Amino acid sequence: HHFKSKSELVLGAIAHWNEFTTDVFAQAPYAGLADPRDRLLGYVDCRIAILDRPVAQFTCLLGTLVQEVYQSHPDIRDACDAGMKAHIAMLVADIALARQIYAPDSDWSAEDVGFFIQAVLQGSFIFAKAGGDAGVVRVEGHKTKALAFSSDVTPRYVEADAYEGGKQAIAKITVSQNIPF
Repeated sequence: HHFKSKSELVLGAIAHWNEFTTDVFAQAPYAGLADPRDRLLGYVDCRIAILDRPVAQFTCLLGTLVQEVYQSHPDIRDACDAGMKAHIAMLVADIALARQIYAPDSDWSAEDVGFFIQAVLQGSFIFAKAGGDAGVVRVEGHKTKALAFSSDVTPRYVEADAYEGGKQAIAKITVSQNIPF
């Protein structure tokens, strides 16, 4: 195929990536589960399972591209944004269904959770690239566990004493989200 410009080539790569990843996630074993919560947990399990691959095989082309060209190439930025939002929409559909069943009175939105999941993934991808592997999210000694979370806990507590600050962060998350621990 002949592309008239480098931008056209990159836009073609984005279109191919979007088609490829849509198919991968649509055909993943978890996609056929009846319960939307099980599909979400299956999605997370799928993401964890691929962490054993080389970094380039579990990270996101769109996230990488948009970091490099967000100012200089608005057409590429917009195509990356559309692709990531389409992936988030897939998650949001299951999050909304799971919320209806398991947390109908909750004060969070499915969209917020979908964007949060993608933000955590993209952030983890950056750290994985910087470190050269998935060690930043892999739970040591476990093939099927990974960890990523965000909290608005004051960083000074963690900086002053990582153990006590970490306990405060977890306590804040569990209390604010009414999570039995």
